[in-house]
Amino acid sequence: PLEKARRQLEALLAASSRGSPSSSCGTRRAAFLVLWAKFNPVLEPHRVALDAAIEVVQAETGFPVAAGFLVPAPDGYARRKLEDDDATLGLAERSALCAAACLNVPWLDVWQCPDSSLEGPSSATRRVSEALAAGLVRTGGVHWTFDVWRVADAEVAIRAPFRRGGPR
Repeated sequence: PLEKARRQLEALLAASSRGSPSSSCGTRRAAFLVLWAKFNPVLEPHRVALDAAIEVVQAETGFPVAAGFLVPAPDGYARRKLEDDDATLGLAERSALCAAACLNVPWLDVWQCPDSSLEGPSSATRRVSEALAAGLVRTGGVHWTFDVWRVADAEVAIRAPFRRGGPR
């Protein structure tokens, strides 16, 4: 899931460096969004929440949102939230729906975790943050610092205490 994010960081870097030969030096900052939900199925309010979060995060921080991730909740959580277990799609099916929803959106991807590896939205956000720090901190020859935000709903974006990649 990091490939789309890598391309987005490189695009941000290219856009900011036009006309400024020294702009590839130093540390760059970018935000990432994590939306953890049942996605049974992916609905328009999910996209609305992400769009609203982009505006909130960019207004509050002043730096761009590079990418977002849909993280399907584990089967156990999804079944507890729905009364009719027969109507609950399995994690594999819900992940496939997320992947289809992200297909033509360059800044959005699905983050798939084994069903047993997530305890909730905070652990999902932490896993995404750790993977970003491990895989993207030196993208495009530049050092990046990331703020990862968990999207709670259309009105709430929560800055996770998981900024990685450099000093606070």
